[in-house]
Amino acid sequence: MDDATAQNATRILIKFVSDVEAKVRYGLRQRQLYHEAVERGEEPKNYRSDFLNKMANDAIGWLAERAREFNATYPQDRLSIEDFKDVLITAHARLAARR
Repeated sequence: MDDATAQNATRILIKFVSDVEAKVRYGLRQRQLYHEAVERGEEPKNYRSDFLNKMANDAIGWLAERAREFNATYPQDRLSIEDFKDVLITAHARLAARR
């Protein structure tokens, strides 16, 4: 590799690691690939899918804790899976509004 090629490659790498927009575009592409794999019936196995699975498990655990608190506070009532869905739909709408 000659000096000009090495310098150009270095510039590209520096831009990639420091350009937030490039990182967002990369993340969007990775997300697209994830969804395409799921649509094909595959289960993606990489750092992004591991992170998503962990976050989903954390969110479900958090919802379960809130449900236990609600159920203890309001013994005449009980939260259901449908209530969890309502929480997630509401959160999704709020996130979408931030775009």
